[in-house]
Amino acid sequence: MFAILLTLFNCNKKTAEVCPADEDQLAPGVTATEEFITFESIDAYENFFSEGNDSARTKLVKAAQLNQTHNSMLRVATLRTSTSIVDSLYPDFLKTILNADGITKIGNYIIKVDMANEKVLVLKNEDKQYYNDLVSNNYSNSKLLVYSTNDEVLELLANDILPSQSANTASSNHRTTLFCRQSGADGREDKGFEPYMTNWRFDCKVVYQKAGIYFSLIAKANKQTNAAGLWVESTDGYEMGIDYNYSYTPKCKGTSTGSNFFWNIGTTVSYRPYESTTALKNFYYGATFRNYSGFVSRKYEISY
Repeated sequence: MFAILLTLFNCNKKTAEVCPADEDQLAPGVTATEEFITFESIDAYENFFSEGNDSARTKLVKAAQLNQTHNSMLRVATLRTSTSIVDSLYPDFLKTILNADGITKIGNYIIKVDMANEKVLVLKNEDKQYYNDLVSNNYSNSKLLVYSTNDEVLELLANDILPSQSANTASSNHRTTLFCRQSGADGREDKGFEPYMTNWRFDCKVVYQKAGIYFSLIAKANKQTNAAGLWVESTDGYEMGIDYNYSYTPKCKGTSTGSNFFWNIGTTVSYRPYESTTALKNFYYGATFRNYSGFVSRKYEISY
């Protein structure tokens, strides 16, 4: 498996482009260099994590985990911010596509997602010589467009709407665009630890994540064991289960509902019913987690 991935992700040593099969692309309109992931357009970015593109996405995740593609946020040694901030604030998908500076390229824009400061900084490709100002959050550089993680940034960029042109300031919540006047929901999180045996526990969360270029609902539990006073990921191989139900309404769109239960063998069980570049107007998401021996957690719930 490693040899196959190595072949796929090192087909061009000069540019480090990702070359699945006989193409110089990870997916249509998506390439990876040592610098960062490049999406040739907003559509290419949205299509990459849409339903039906699981193969390309899984391939990128595996390559990033093996350090065979761009210098992603998964490479802890090169991060510009602390691992605790990355682990607690950044959605899994963004940790894969963003480089160690928190940056990716979408269309004509180089974009930094700064979850700690709830900002999305944007630099036009024609001004890429100011990349270091993007990295250092140099707000005094007028070439940097500063949006909020609450904003639907890609919609604003696609319609040439600058931060000063939309309904509120870049630091405010509930920005509305010229095309959908509905307010977006606030972020929500319910998390906790669930001890179920001596030295064993679940690390659980249900969260609505807002990152400007990415909005998602996720329920997730990691299995942990106590090793000499330190909680670490368990590798016992037993099943974990998740029982969930949800309802959500994206801004200016219809409502979706669902519920299910399933088991997963491994250290993590999760389900993400929603991910998009469109923010949610309202939502409910509830989940319980269980192990093979019959333990069931409390219900983790969020709503807006």
